[in-house]
Amino acid sequence: MLLYSFAKNASYDRNIQQLFESIGNHIVAQRQLDDFKPQELSIIVWAFATVNIIHHELFESIGNHIIGQRRLDDFNPQNLSNIVWAFAKIGYHHKDLFEKVANHIIGHNVLVANYNEQEIAMIIWAFSKSRSFHFEFFELLTDHILQRDDLDDF
Repeated sequence: MLLYSFAKNASYDRNIQQLFESIGNHIVAQRQLDDFKPQELSIIVWAFATVNIIHHELFESIGNHIIGQRRLDDFNPQNLSNIVWAFAKIGYHHKDLFEKVANHIIGHNVLVANYNEQEIAMIIWAFSKSRSFHFEFFELLTDHILQRDDLDDF
């Protein structure tokens, strides 16, 4: 994906900002977020956050699209951790998105075992940075971490 490549390799300049803003405007104007796979949505917001470009309409659209999903089962741990990380990194607080992600993970607490150390750390950081406190969610993550044998990886 184009955004991923530029985010990984580009230094920030005016041309990068114009490119990202143009692509963000195009995505928002299309209003076809159902056409994007969860990984693609994750990469889009990750790329914008990585180059530190805030596109309010894009983040609002993607956040609303995700919370509008009946279930988040198609989103894997990397998708969800990258999404909340990106929203937190650029300071775009979308309370309902964070609530939806927390409730999804709580509702499928067996899935917590599928999250690696980096994904758990990114999620905890994102929730803390965005001041999205969810007691039951943090309790679940804390219990999961304490039950692991490999605490050195944290």
